[in-house]
Amino acid sequence: MTPVRRSLVAWALVAAPAFALAQTAPVKPDGSLRYALGGGGSYVSGTTATAARAAVGGEGVVATFDNRWRFGGKALWSRTAAGETAAENLTLQLEEESQHRWNGKTWFRQKLSIFPAMRAGETAHAIFDTGVAMAMSPFCNVSVGMTQRYEGGAGIRLGDTLFVTAIALKLR
Repeated sequence: MTPVRRSLVAWALVAAPAFALAQTAPVKPDGSLRYALGGGGSYVSGTTATAARAAVGGEGVVATFDNRWRFGGKALWSRTAAGETAAENLTLQLEEESQHRWNGKTWFRQKLSIFPAMRAGETAHAIFDTGVAMAMSPFCNVSVGMTQRYEGGAGIRLGDTLFVTAIALKLR
């Protein structure tokens, strides 16, 4: 196998956990719980380094015509060793998201993502995203939103707040 092909195969194996977590639960507005589970792993060994990764994730959705609740979690473990040096990392992400129709053309949305500290010395952080979207016509939406970030050791600072307004045009 040529070095270029070997590199492509190695990158494909390293990316396998990301593709395993790319599955999402189907959304059907019938009020039933739908879910998707995924997992993957990879191992690459070369002349200078070795990398191993494993990932698991799941997502659930309950949707009706006026509401949608989505929740899920992901965990990624990775280990890289180069010579005598080895690094190991574990990441966990928990999410909850909902959308609610206020009337025929206005939607409220909120999403909370939590990244707990997995080791001593690490800090937990969270992201809260909320907003309102309104359909002005079948081709144009206006939205206003706010995102707030929280770091475990630093708390909430004014610089961690983002206000967003947007106009979306649908081109057919």
